[in-house]
Amino acid sequence: MLHFYQRVFRQHDEDGNKRTLMVLSKELLEELLDGTLPITSKSALVSITSPIETPPKIADLSELHIFRMQFQDMTREDEEDAPTAASFEGLKEFVDSMADVSVFMVQCGAGLSRSAGVAQAICEYLDWRDNYDKTISLRDLGFFPNNLVYQLCKKELEDNNND
Repeated sequence: MLHFYQRVFRQHDEDGNKRTLMVLSKELLEELLDGTLPITSKSALVSITSPIETPPKIADLSELHIFRMQFQDMTREDEEDAPTAASFEGLKEFVDSMADVSVFMVQCGAGLSRSAGVAQAICEYLDWRDNYDKTISLRDLGFFPNNLVYQLCKKELEDNNND
C-alpha cells in the first residue's frame, strides 16, 4: 500500500503557480478531511464510487468543491457497470472551474486505479508539471491507472476543449 507522502504530488501550472495533486483511497480521504487536512482555500475533489460503494464521509466544508462519479473499476467497455462516456459528463466544466485551486484531490475505493486514471487525464489537461518540467506519470510511481477510465476522461476533456 502506498503511504500518504507517496500520494501527494507537487506540481506547477504553465504560469508557475504551485499546485498539489492528491490521489487518495476512500479511507485516507476520510482521515484527511476529519481534521488532518485543513481546507482553508478553494479546493477540488473528484470522488469516484461504484454503484455498490457508499460515498466517503465528508464534512460540509465551504471551500471544498466536489464532483461525484459512479462506475465500477472495469477495464473493458463491454463489462457490466463499466464506465461510459456518460460517466464523465460535466467533468470538464468542473475541472475548468477548479483550474485555479491549489489542492486537487481524486479519490476512489483503493486510490490506485480509477482515481489514478482520472488524475492522470486531469493533470495532462491542465498541463500541470513536476519540478523536472514533465507531466506526472502515475504508472511510474506505483499506481495502476485504469486505461479505460483514463481514455474516457481524456476524451471528455479534449472533446469539449473548444467550448
